[in-house]
Amino acid sequence: MKPSRKKVLVTGGAGFIGHALIEHLLETTDFDIVSLDRLDISGSLSRINDVLEKNNEWRSRLRVVWHDLKAPLSDHVKAELGDINYILHLAASSHVNR
Repeated sequence: MKPSRKKVLVTGGAGFIGHALIEHLLETTDFDIVSLDRLDISGSLSRINDVLEKNNEWRSRLRVVWHDLKAPLSDHVKAELGDINYILHLAASSHVNR
């Protein structure tokens, strides 16, 4: 039986730093990655899509789950996340008005 890959949860994965970390993990590991993001003004799926366009095989290793971390995890979100080996918490509302 083939051992399963490690799974990493990246909160804020659609943000400026989060998407760069996801790209690094996809390039340098064989981990499966779950990006948990609320996709507001700070996060954009276009950043994730730009990463995935670099290597189409990465699509099978990345899952994006929408959730606002200000709310408790629902049973549905918990099921979407599955078993996680590592958590990298990068979610933050850090937008500064100019």
